[in-house]
Amino acid sequence: MKKTKFKIAILVIIIIGIIVYLIIPKKQQEQVINAISKYDVNMEQSEGKNIKTSTQNGMKLITSSNYNFSDKGYYYEYFGSEGLNIKFFDYNSKKEIFLCNKPNCNHDTESCNSFMDFSSEPSIFAYNNNLYTILSSVEKVSSNSSNTSMISSNEQKKATSIYRMNLDGTNKTKIFDCPSGVNLNTPFIIDDNTLYAFFTKSKTAAISGNKTSTIETERKLVKIDLINGKYTEIFDGKNKDILGIYNNCIIWSEIIYKEDPEKYLKDDTASTENIRNSTLKIKLLDLATLKENEIESDTYKNMQMIVCNGEYIYYSGSNSKEIKYINVSNKEKGRLIELPEADPTITGIYDNKLQYTYPTSDGKIKSAYYVDLITKENKQFTLKDSNGYMVEILANNCKDYYFVKKGYKMSKAHTTWAGTTQIDIEETYYALIKKDDYWNSKANYLNMTNTGK
Repeated sequence: MKKTKFKIAILVIIIIGIIVYLIIPKKQQEQVINAISKYDVNMEQSEGKNIKTSTQNGMKLITSSNYNFSDKGYYYEYFGSEGLNIKFFDYNSKKEIFLCNKPNCNHDTESCNSFMDFSSEPSIFAYNNNLYTILSSVEKVSSNSSNTSMISSNEQKKATSIYRMNLDGTNKTKIFDCPSGVNLNTPFIIDDNTLYAFFTKSKTAAISGNKTSTIETERKLVKIDLINGKYTEIFDGKNKDILGIYNNCIIWSEIIYKEDPEKYLKDDTASTENIRNSTLKIKLLDLATLKENEIESDTYKNMQMIVCNGEYIYYSGSNSKEIKYINVSNKEKGRLIELPEADPTITGIYDNKLQYTYPTSDGKIKSAYYVDLITKENKQFTLKDSNGYMVEILANNCKDYYFVKKGYKMSKAHTTWAGTTQIDIEETYYALIKKDDYWNSKANYLNMTNTGK
């Protein structure tokens, strides 16, 4: 009987020890998981309204930063002294954290979920409850070329890989390696477990002295299977750029150069004029049949500012005082609005509002407006960040709020190793703002607490 009680006591002690071991680290580990899982019901994902969006049929167009968020917060890359990390702004707590669930982690080695190689050039986006990162690390390769006017593209290759992980940074898995020497950059199109992107190759031309110019030599549209890691080249993408998606089609532009652009590598003015006077074609590529359908053709300078919103293309040209539209489904054309002055910069479309600005020479905002695409009403927009620039919308997936970049703290001027004077961004300020306040130019921010630049 005594032996039985003794065994039970030992068993209880062991169980308590296991519980203590598991629970204490778990409270620290769950910081990220809780941040990802908690959410204010007033910040539900936005419902589609009126004009169709560019995310139909499960297909999403991924640009540089338009989908690096979930419905719980915003992901971004942080360049610290020890390397590159993924950080996360939690909408609910309004705080920034490393995307790492390991207790007492310094976030400076590969063992950390948030850490990435310092030489990487990351693209981050969330899709179907997963977080994807696309990393390109530089591989230096010696060149045997004796041609001093043209440096081989093999002299500096990029090894590009695609990783998938949970939204809290766990279970990071490499799912694809690009062929050696191939660049993979935004925009991408993702549809379930298929990624459409351009594989590009380039060469670097020596112009004069230490001045060089990068020339793209190849551009192929590829279809990447994110399950088995295989890819297929499906279309020649030479001189093409993806503008949007609609009804299982890619909307893209193709430039037909008036003259060979390599002719003007040493003359920037002539190069710009060559582009302005070239032909720009807008086409639809059906991803099911791989057939193209031309929608519009004009001189580049007449369509140099283009933005897509579902089946509509909006554009403005050089010296133009109007924004026009094309409906890609029926080729209907028209004028959206007459502008207060020529040469606007179209900054984006959010919740059926097309925003455009007139910047100063240093990029600050001289004046700004937006057009309601439903009512066609044009209103002035006066909200600026603390440095006089546009308040940038980083995430618009919440029902009532935008996540925005509202300003910077700049350093004092200092001299670099090269002897030049430089001013750096010491800190970037982020916030949530109600959508109504944003469009009514009211700076009523819910400030985020951040620890990085």
